[in-house]
Amino acid sequence: MILRNTFLGIFALLASTMDHYIFADTAPTPFNGIIAIVNSDVITSDELSTATTQAMGQAQAQGLTLPSTIVIERQVLQGLIMQKIALQLAKLNNIQESDAQVSAAIQNISAQNHLTPDQLYAKLAAQGVTQAAYQKTIRTQLIVQQLEQQAVAGAIIITPSQIDNYLATQARLNNATTEYDVAHILIALPQNPSADDYVILKDKAKMVIQKMKSGLAFSQAAMTYSNAQDALTGGDLGYQTLSQLPTIFVQPVSTMKIGEIVGPIVSDSGYNIITLLGKKGGGQTDTATHYITEFHVEAILMKSSPIMTDEAVQGQMQRLKTAIENGVPFAKVAEANSQDYFTNKTGGDMGWVNPAKLEPVLASHIANAPLNAVNGPFQTEKGWYLIEVLAQRQINDTDAYERQRAQQALFMEKANEALLAWQAQIKGASYINILDPNLAPPSDDTSSS
Repeated sequence: MILRNTFLGIFALLASTMDHYIFADTAPTPFNGIIAIVNSDVITSDELSTATTQAMGQAQAQGLTLPSTIVIERQVLQGLIMQKIALQLAKLNNIQESDAQVSAAIQNISAQNHLTPDQLYAKLAAQGVTQAAYQKTIRTQLIVQQLEQQAVAGAIIITPSQIDNYLATQARLNNATTEYDVAHILIALPQNPSADDYVILKDKAKMVIQKMKSGLAFSQAAMTYSNAQDALTGGDLGYQTLSQLPTIFVQPVSTMKIGEIVGPIVSDSGYNIITLLGKKGGGQTDTATHYITEFHVEAILMKSSPIMTDEAVQGQMQRLKTAIENGVPFAKVAEANSQDYFTNKTGGDMGWVNPAKLEPVLASHIANAPLNAVNGPFQTEKGWYLIEVLAQRQINDTDAYERQRAQQALFMEKANEALLAWQAQIKGASYINILDPNLAPPSDDTSSS
């Protein structure tokens, strides 16, 4: 599943508004292979071909039954269009990612898959993906993610009462440890939908359900009709407990049989169709006491730049490390050199930290560092670090842990809704000209599959 969080991420930005599209009336005559114009940018046939091959390869690796190639191309093209718009906005907002940040992200992905970066590249090469292409994809993802976070995260508010209500609901569940493998299809509403939009799209959702009852595989239906970010993976959410599923899915999923299809279920973003692919575990459990290990850490952070290369930063950090080991106080060195503006005035003191809340590379070094010894330099997404772990302790974090899990679940649910709304907004404000009518999104009454 290496590519699930990488290549498919660039196809995740699917939107539902179609009124601003311009489609060629006749067969296209691409200029230098151009198949779509997006504001001041273009999408070429080579880009679409490469992205489609990657998407189909990932779907086949998951054992999914694919719809026709043209259906995949339509979905992929929508993702590429949103990618172009997002990158244009990122450029206007001076959002960039350095080589060091890309390298650190790939190290994290490799570690999550229990591979070295070289092993990851070898696996990708076997799938026809070059190292350069993969790095470009990761850079694009990081830029788009940063743009999304700036656009969406600040607008999401989770109140204490919402967390209380969520926890109370979860406490009433009788099958708290059962895990459900749910797949879904989203028939998305446009921005500021009219009464007619609700009627038309609800009918479309019913049409999709009828097609599945007539034999169309759920994964094929998702790839063909879904506007959700996981359309190209058949809409599979993977195994999750009821507490991890979107709130609107909890009640139907708790009583569904495997293979059953339920919908349409209305939400702020549109009409949802779900099916239960699998189920495992079960039983009610008492909330277990949750302990965490915290570390008292001092840190020095330095960042590379066009003037200060990674090699130069690493050399400087080595000299600082030697100075500390020869008796210069860590705090004094941090105050004079650290570029972490939150801690350099306090001698680099991060206080007591929970590694689970830090990026994986930094967390790993903190968790494995010997006490009272300088560790580093090592590179992370933020830059180069020297750290010294002064002490560690275990604390009972059960209440905070449960509330944090509830907050994360509520945040993700609201973030998905907010992201779809934002995507529809920026897409609606863009000029999009698809030169090949065959690649246009199908109309709502389409019978294609």
